[in-house]
Amino acid sequence: GDAKEETAPRPDTVLSYLRGTLTARTTLELSLPDFALQVWPLEAKNVPGISSLSLHNNRLSAIGDEVTLLTSLQLLQLDNNKISRLPNFLGALTTLTSFSAAKNLVTEVPTTFSCLRDLTSLDLRDNNIPVLCVEMFQCTKLETLLLDRNKLTELPPEFGDLRSLRTLSYESNPVIVPPDEIRLKGLKAMLRFYDLIIMNAPACSFKGSECDFLGRELNLDDFGLKELPDVVFRGMPRPGGSWKDPPEKMRRDRWAFGMTHLTKLSLQHNELGSLPDLISRMHCVETLHLRGNKLRLLPDSVSGMSKLVTLDVRDNRLELLPHTVSFIETLEHLILDNNEIRTLPNGLGYLPKLRAIECTSNRLIDLPIDLCQTVSIRVLTVDQNPLRMPPNEIIERGMRAIFDFLGRLFRCQSTYTLDLRTLGLETVDYSILPIPVLKRLLLANNKLTSLARELEEGAEPDRPGTADSEDDESNLLGGLEYLNADNNLLDSIPPSVVALTSLTEISVQHNRIAVIPDGMHVLTRLRRINVAYNKITRLPLDYGLLRTTIKRLDLDGNTLEVPPREISTAGVPIILQYLEDLHYCKETLRLELRGLSLEHVPAEVLDVTQLKRLVLDCNFISEVPMRLCMTMTGLTALWACSNDITKIPRELCENCTGLQSLRLSDNKIVQVPLHIGLLTALEEIMLHGNRVTILPLEMGKLLRVEKLTLDVVEMVSPTPEICARGTRITLAFLKAIYTARTSTIVDVRALGLTTFPVEIYTLTKITSLRLDDNHVTALPPSIERLTDLTELTITNLQLQQLPFVLGSITGLTNLRLSPTRSMTNPPYEIVMQGTEVLLRYMRKSYLCVRSTGYFNVSNMNLETLPQEILQLGNLKHMQARNNHLMFLSPAMAKMNSVEEIHLHRNKILYLPEEVGRLVTLVTLRLPFNRLRILPVELGRCFNLRKLSLQNNLLATIPPEVLAGLSTLRNLNVGRNQIVLLPPTIGEMGDLQKLRLDQNQLRDIPMSIGNCTSLCLLSITCNQISTIPDTFAKCTNVTALHMSSNRFRQLPRCIDSLRMLRLLWAANNELIGLPTSLARLHNLLELQVKGCADLKYPPEEVVTSGRDAIINYLLGNMRYEDSEEGTNRLEFEATVAESKASDDQEAADTAEGIVKPLHRVAYQAEQEAVEAERMAMQARAAANVHKKFDKREVILANEALTAKEQEAELNKLDDQIMEDEEKAFEAEAIAREKRAEANTSLARAKESESVATALSDIAAESRRIAVQRRIEADEAKELQD
Repeated sequence: GDAKEETAPRPDTVLSYLRGTLTARTTLELSLPDFALQVWPLEAKNVPGISSLSLHNNRLSAIGDEVTLLTSLQLLQLDNNKISRLPNFLGALTTLTSFSAAKNLVTEVPTTFSCLRDLTSLDLRDNNIPVLCVEMFQCTKLETLLLDRNKLTELPPEFGDLRSLRTLSYESNPVIVPPDEIRLKGLKAMLRFYDLIIMNAPACSFKGSECDFLGRELNLDDFGLKELPDVVFRGMPRPGGSWKDPPEKMRRDRWAFGMTHLTKLSLQHNELGSLPDLISRMHCVETLHLRGNKLRLLPDSVSGMSKLVTLDVRDNRLELLPHTVSFIETLEHLILDNNEIRTLPNGLGYLPKLRAIECTSNRLIDLPIDLCQTVSIRVLTVDQNPLRMPPNEIIERGMRAIFDFLGRLFRCQSTYTLDLRTLGLETVDYSILPIPVLKRLLLANNKLTSLARELEEGAEPDRPGTADSEDDESNLLGGLEYLNADNNLLDSIPPSVVALTSLTEISVQHNRIAVIPDGMHVLTRLRRINVAYNKITRLPLDYGLLRTTIKRLDLDGNTLEVPPREISTAGVPIILQYLEDLHYCKETLRLELRGLSLEHVPAEVLDVTQLKRLVLDCNFISEVPMRLCMTMTGLTALWACSNDITKIPRELCENCTGLQSLRLSDNKIVQVPLHIGLLTALEEIMLHGNRVTILPLEMGKLLRVEKLTLDVVEMVSPTPEICARGTRITLAFLKAIYTARTSTIVDVRALGLTTFPVEIYTLTKITSLRLDDNHVTALPPSIERLTDLTELTITNLQLQQLPFVLGSITGLTNLRLSPTRSMTNPPYEIVMQGTEVLLRYMRKSYLCVRSTGYFNVSNMNLETLPQEILQLGNLKHMQARNNHLMFLSPAMAKMNSVEEIHLHRNKILYLPEEVGRLVTLVTLRLPFNRLRILPVELGRCFNLRKLSLQNNLLATIPPEVLAGLSTLRNLNVGRNQIVLLPPTIGEMGDLQKLRLDQNQLRDIPMSIGNCTSLCLLSITCNQISTIPDTFAKCTNVTALHMSSNRFRQLPRCIDSLRMLRLLWAANNELIGLPTSLARLHNLLELQVKGCADLKYPPEEVVTSGRDAIINYLLGNMRYEDSEEGTNRLEFEATVAESKASDDQEAADTAEGIVKPLHRVAYQAEQEAVEAERMAMQARAAANVHKKFDKREVILANEALTAKEQEAELNKLDDQIMEDEEKAFEAEAIAREKRAEANTSLARAKESESVATALSDIAAESRRIAVQRRIEADEAKELQD
């Protein structure tokens, strides 16, 4: 070492150094690391035949030339020194196999490394090498090359010569070549990349001034390249430039010429996002494959590839193909599949050699029209594109059809005629047309369903993309003169057709058009319209304005409704005249349609809602349309004489309140509506020549009427004598009756009446009737209808008697009449004693209404029951639902025959003690009341079968009530507040249904077991936790509802309920289900959901339903004694078979009963029909005597004396009274028979239902018996 810089080495270091040199003489391996050597050790040359020299971790700045003497050296390790240059004489170490100079200051590799042909490992890490000499890559045996942390920018193409290389590392270098995508793929990919580059790089041997190339195809597929490597373009001349570098430089840089010589370049399945503009310099490329990349755009410079034949850009993301592609005249095959291209550039059709365009699975909207000019193309695929042009119909027909379609569009540019006939088109897009104006449009023989969108796009003057709307040239269809769309599937002509102001002819025959647009009258040049053989039902009214310009209108083959058939069959001139009149009536507000044989008011007339006068005389109209009444509210005159109108619509009166003249004479009107009184502005009404016999009372409100024409002879109300006296008297009578509706006073004095006005019967609430100074001779029995009458004045009449039914008018307090001794009823003496005595007499004489035993006053807001009804001895069935009853009168004890009482939804607080006297009572229903207690006397109703007390406020049921009602079958006390059920419940041996839902019960008495007839027990929504074991005796129970209680386990008594079909135990506190449930073979429904503590069976079994639960319990059932189980199953099978036999016998018996019951029901129905027929005859006879009163005939018979007349009149009154009584009696009998028939039919149906149910039960019993027998046999086999 240098004594000036460092101190002398320690003795042990010197010894180590000498020891190493000494050992090397025997091992031939000299290792002197970590000695801080600054000069080359001379001892190395003194070791002959040395094979390994390791001088790492020293301070050497240079390699001594003595190393050349080591002719056998194989390993040279110089790591971690300060060597800045590797000398050329290292090439003399031809035996060297491993060289390591990491962590030094080396800046270049000597060219003599090409002599180290046996070198297998080279480590130059952590140096400053910027470039590797190409000679070092002649070490073809190199296996390991470590170049980390240097300044390398590229690996030269000669790198591909290292075929033996296994390990390569050049981390932390600014390497550009090869690209990162290739480096990341590993060593093999890099070697392959360099192979491909070297194959196509210049061979550096010159012939004259040109290079000799190794290959013309470059394949860089599947390298994951994100951009094209610069090496492909390096050294390319600029456009117009040339190669000027001397051959010597080209030999030094094999990248110099790049790839300009290539004829085929394949970059498939990489990740290229774009191509550089330098691609244009590859003038020799004939085939360019870019499939499977991420290209969105090709550079415009692609046109520089002037020899390109095939361009494949499939499976990319191209959105646009540059227009410069159309400049490549050598292009033959263009493959564009699976991209996002929306349009192809114009000019492709002029490429002379183009043979194929493949463009499937893109977003093409249209094809360039000039494609039709190509003569060489043989393949065109555009499948799976949203093409508008050509449409799908053309594309499906193949390439020939496509070029034909494009040719038509191409010719359209010069002829201004678009001929798309017979192409099977379903739609047409005019935005694809290459011309600004179209004059003739031929669309016949296609499948077009609509022209709306297309014409709107073509005729809209200010649509986007057009010029100023005033410029006709910018409007595509604005200059259209001829439109032909015959034989299509059109359903309408679009309204936008009116914008085609140049149109002279339009033909759309043989379509499905139902509507023609309005506004066609603006087409002043239009001469012909052909809409024949469509489905047009309406012509616009403004077509009438074309009457002077239109030359031909073809409407054949349509079913016109507007104008109506009567007019449409009269010829085109009349049609247009009719439409013109309709058009102008909107201004004049008057329309006359006389004598046109119309059968109805045309719909287009009804559209003119502002009409003031409408004349429809002399037609065949059968009704005034509802639309007229609802819309022509301003109508003041409606004349429709000499038609077939049958009624005046109510809506006409309600809406046309301004009507002043209504002429409806000579029609078929039968009835005048009540609402005619709303036409208060009427001054004239003409109704003669109709069938009107009754005028409504509301006509009394028509105070302005001066003219009313009627057929007086046919009138019934008012009577002909009133109508004959003129309009004033007639309306005065109607006014008197009408005003009585509000004033309750009928004043018809001095109107010349000869009979009692029947119109009064419509006024059921009148309180005063004044008939003074008329010619009425008798009051009819039907006057009893005036139940609110308090005052009756009948002075100066010719009455002979008063009807006894006046006694039924309980409110009558003032009765004034002119007494005469000739009055027979009431007697004269009674009349003279005053009104009070007279009325008392009449009321005592009143015959009470006979009843069938059924009384229904439901929904009448009663607060008490009528005492008279309660005293009817024959009352059997009383209905008083939905009233306001709070108390029941003790007088109900007089209802000795009552069987059913229904008092649902009242406010009853308690029942009187007298209810216990209703010993015939069978059904008592009092749900939805306010009962808090029940009288113990209720238990005396021994025949009571049904008792419904649900939805009350009961807290308990008296034990005496339950003990007394031993024959009760149905008891419903649900939704009360009952806390305790008396033990006397057990005394109800016939009880079949017991409902205790939604109370506050905590337990069930033990005596429940005595209710052996019980079939249904419902105790839901209580606080019950158990059912006594005595309930096991209720073996007839088929339904047990015990949901929403506090049961922790099912009661043991359920095991004995063999007939049980429904078991509801949901929402309880159940922990588990007993396996004995599986023995309930009749159980059809089992509900145990909502039991949060249920562990057995599992939840998934419970949610699966009854079958899953039973199967689970059966699978876990264990018998302690197999013999006992077998015997028990055998016994159950025998019992089930016996029960099946009994059930079948019961079903057969029930079926035997059904037929006789049906016969009885049929006979009762026949008797009821006969009774009703007789009642109708009796009532008709009574009505005949009422209507055709013979009093006037008797009084007009001058041959009879006064006494004889009086006798005849009395006989006539007796006859009327007798007929009335017979009618009442017959009606009562008819009601009884009808009730009996309904009862018989109900019993028959009930018996039939019972028979059906018994049959079902028998079938179920047979099934259970078979199942029991199978189980017994299986158990026996298992026992054996």
